[in-house]
Amino acid sequence: MKNISLKKVLILIGLSSALAFGSSNFADNQDRQSQGKQRSGKMHKNLMQKLDLSVEQKAQMQVVRESFKTQMTSLRESSKNLRNQKKTLDAASSDYVAQMQNLNAQGAELQRQRANIKSQIKHENALILTSEQRAQLETLKAQRQEKRSERKERRRNRDK
Repeated sequence: MKNISLKKVLILIGLSSALAFGSSNFADNQDRQSQGKQRSGKMHKNLMQKLDLSVEQKAQMQVVRESFKTQMTSLRESSKNLRNQKKTLDAASSDYVAQMQNLNAQGAELQRQRANIKSQIKHENALILTSEQRAQLETLKAQRQEKRSERKERRRNRDK
């Protein structure tokens, strides 16, 4: 059996702990991302339940979501491709700045299109709601914003 020096053993322990720590952080991050998406869906669902939508209103809102789904999916894919293009650019290239400016302009256009679609969805959903439901929705949103501000303030105070 070969003699392994203490230095080699320490290096192996260090590398294995770094790998273990990195992989657990990656898994935790993936869990947090999926939890965030689930939480967002639950918040929307809870909000809609509190508005006491009729079956017809729910169906109409589903139609609105489905009508914009392909456009939003396409915009998400375009944004993803744009990010990948930015990652592959060579910073040492002579036209790097011009390429980044071009890609940033494309990104801004995608954000503008996404904002326009979201405003169309919001408008069409608002037309589906009754005036009482719209008022209740605004009240619920204000309450949620107030709670969010309180949590943010508690975090600020905790960090001091």
